[in-house]
Amino acid sequence: MSFVEDIVRQLDDIRASIRARMEHCLTVGDYRELTELAGIAESLDALLRDGLADSSPRNGGLRREGPSSEPGRPRSTKAGRRPTTIVETRQTDAPSVSNHGAYPYFLRDGDKLVKIAWSAKDKKEYEHRAPRTAIGSLIEVIGKKVGARKLFLVDDILPVPDESGDGKLPTYQVYLVLAWLRECGVIEKVGRDQYKLSEASENERTIKKSWMELLSK
Repeated sequence: MSFVEDIVRQLDDIRASIRARMEHCLTVGDYRELTELAGIAESLDALLRDGLADSSPRNGGLRREGPSSEPGRPRSTKAGRRPTTIVETRQTDAPSVSNHGAYPYFLRDGDKLVKIAWSAKDKKEYEHRAPRTAIGSLIEVIGKKVGARKLFLVDDILPVPDESGDGKLPTYQVYLVLAWLRECGVIEKVGRDQYKLSEASENERTIKKSWMELLSK
């Protein structure tokens, strides 16, 4: 494989990951991220089409084949406008390596928060679950032990009480809820392993709205 071919392959993998994430954003109704991704995808399409795809084998380039080079295929919508379609939907039963950018994503199953993620080790999906009450427990503990807008490590807030049972929440459930709260915009990750809680005035409403928008498993 030539150097140019390797670049095109990597860019195609990135584009597939972006589109998989766009599909997820459209499903859960996250149109803000969807429009941002659409702008990135359009720029990447232009790079592949104008910068690399027009190179002929005679000139040392290559001719790309696939869905993006089909005549009349719609391009991504410009950033700032809600896309009406998502192109190149994957039809495989299990996601390919290039599709792993779509993980993790979240669902609800009754009163359980479900995280679907990809195991690089086992090469397959896995899921973790936490009771809905874990969300309130975690927010309360962060508020008491740390406070809003202050940096903290996970170790700083452990243990977190388990309101649905006896004892404390397993650590994996704490990370699950943290990841979901990050998606909601209630928690911000700072650096590699620090977190910060947003101002409390809007958190309850944001969490309730985000929960109702979760797809049911």
